[in-house]
Amino acid sequence: MSYSNLKLLPDKKQLEQDYLRIKPYLEKILSRIEGKVSQILELGSKPMLKSRVKKFDSYYRKLMRVNLCTDNSSLPLLTDLMGIRIICAFLEDINLAVEQIQNLFEIKEVEVKGAEKKFSEFGYESTHVLVGIPKEFIPPLTGKFEKLKPISAE
Repeated sequence: MSYSNLKLLPDKKQLEQDYLRIKPYLEKILSRIEGKVSQILELGSKPMLKSRVKKFDSYYRKLMRVNLCTDNSSLPLLTDLMGIRIICAFLEDINLAVEQIQNLFEIKEVEVKGAEKKFSEFGYESTHVLVGIPKEFIPPLTGKFEKLKPISAE
């Protein structure tokens, strides 16, 4: 086994400091996206939108779980750092919401959860949509975090 291939575990304290410094930037992006999504959604009933930037402890646990280690020169990013939950009153509004989001964003991935439940089972259906973030939602990033490539319009 070669030690040159080993990845380092991130320094948790440094990672947390970096994360807390970048969090307001992520919140700004998320706020811009949520504002636009709330403007474009036209559904059978008014949906409720809830947004969040992942808390550091959840972020760190996921880094460890998915074994995403770092060379300590940058902050590893996850695809679910930011999220908006669109709560629809009617099932048919879910597909309509996804279509309208697809017109605004580039869809990277769609995952449907809960659809396999039987009629007699209680639960909810959710559709998780991973999107690319358009350039107009991304404010300029300066300083140490300019290397954060996953936040892009790709």
